[in-house]
Amino acid sequence: MNRELFVILLPTLLLRVFSLSILSNSVVKPWQSFLSQLLPNSNLNGSKADVDARQRLKLQLFEECRSNVGKNDERVRERIESIIGDLAVLNPTRGTATSPLLLRKWTLEWTTEKEINFFIQTGISNTITQTLSKGYLENNIPFVKGGGFGVSGSIRPASNYFTSDDDKDQEFLLCSCRTEFQFINAKLDLGKWGIYNFPPVGKGWFDTIYLDDELRVDTNSRNDILICRAND
Repeated sequence: MNRELFVILLPTLLLRVFSLSILSNSVVKPWQSFLSQLLPNSNLNGSKADVDARQRLKLQLFEECRSNVGKNDERVRERIESIIGDLAVLNPTRGTATSPLLLRKWTLEWTTEKEINFFIQTGISNTITQTLSKGYLENNIPFVKGGGFGVSGSIRPASNYFTSDDDKDQEFLLCSCRTEFQFINAKLDLGKWGIYNFPPVGKGWFDTIYLDDELRVDTNSRNDILICRAND
């Protein structure tokens, strides 16, 4: 992409990227919050049948994701929602928002986020990562021809700031899957054309409805889905 064309596209690019952090009024899917009711009665260790079913569903999910990289239509989303709904029931990790398994570098396999898919569909980027560490997140979108776009921010488990004397609410704390985030900086690297920093661009939350040492599945405050594979 030459400089003149990039300058023309830059306003559209930034508009799409900044909208990543704007909270939507869309309706949250029912299974996005059902985990708090489901997990207290779940066998998190799992039987051999559960382990086998989990592995089968993971392979099915990865195949579906890789067949639809950068694509999201109603049929694709329905198929993926069906798989991750079944996987959530078999989630082996209690308290995903506070689990050490969450804190690592993740590579995106598939998402419904149209802004992310824009980078993939246009060939601007082909590998997108998110790194989570204690209290910190970093999203990185490297450009195929050099440079990239990154967003950094803070994270915290929602359960750390929730108190209640109600027994059911206390049970919810034990199996909390929600992480709150707030972006604090955005950086656009245009290589020889310079690096540009932008102010904070928003906040929201994501629910990690499935987590193990290989796979992470999130839904979020924009009613989007994010499916990632561990990068280490």
